[in-house]
Amino acid sequence: VMTQRWERAKALLGDEFLQEIFAELENDDIQRMINSRPNDVDVREEAYGAIRAIHRLKARLESIASEGEMAKKRFKIF
Repeated sequence: VMTQRWERAKALLGDEFLQEIFAELENDDIQRMINSRPNDVDVREEAYGAIRAIHRLKARLESIASEGEMAKKRFKIF
């Protein structure tokens, strides 16, 4: 049985190890921003971009997971 995309997305969002990795990466980039020198604009922009990429990935997974939840609810109505 092929797993639906939304089920895979939900599983990834519920994976504690993956969430731990996301948090570590985000924290690393926050530290890079905090510890940068005043003229290290490129370092801060790169770190900010990396944080935004993590947030985009999570948001996409959440979107895919919610599509499946909505579909399940639709089928229960009928």
